[in-house]
Amino acid sequence: MAGTILQDSLKKIDLKAELQAVTFPQYSERVSKQSTMPDIALAWDIASYPEAGPQLNREHDSAFAGSTNYSRYSDRQVDRCLKEGNTAPTASKACAAFTQAQNKILADHALLYIAYPAITVLSDGRVKNIPFSPTQQDFDVGFVRMAE
Repeated sequence: MAGTILQDSLKKIDLKAELQAVTFPQYSERVSKQSTMPDIALAWDIASYPEAGPQLNREHDSAFAGSTNYSRYSDRQVDRCLKEGNTAPTASKACAAFTQAQNKILADHALLYIAYPAITVLSDGRVKNIPFSPTQQDFDVGFVRMAE
């Protein structure tokens, strides 16, 4: 979506942007040489499916502290719940384990972003009022409204 918005905005000032969706290995290959480096790249490393487990795992498993666990959060109980959820034989057992992990993380107040400069949100005049959320890496889409 960000690429499409950027493309539309550039078109308004007579610049043509060609969008190319690529896999991460393809992107890695392109950025390895100056001659194939894209002019602009939008990279995103979050799961593209509505599964809480992988997201919780990458951001709160102590094994990823200092990597994708930016807050360096470490709790053995949460690690155990995440492992149980990721290896659960049924969706209901996975959901129960992930819910337990989420409740513990929330109770610990494990994460409070003061600033997160890695994410840039592009919008045109039709989108307004995107409030900063100190508890999210990006914005809460529930708060996005179309301008009149």
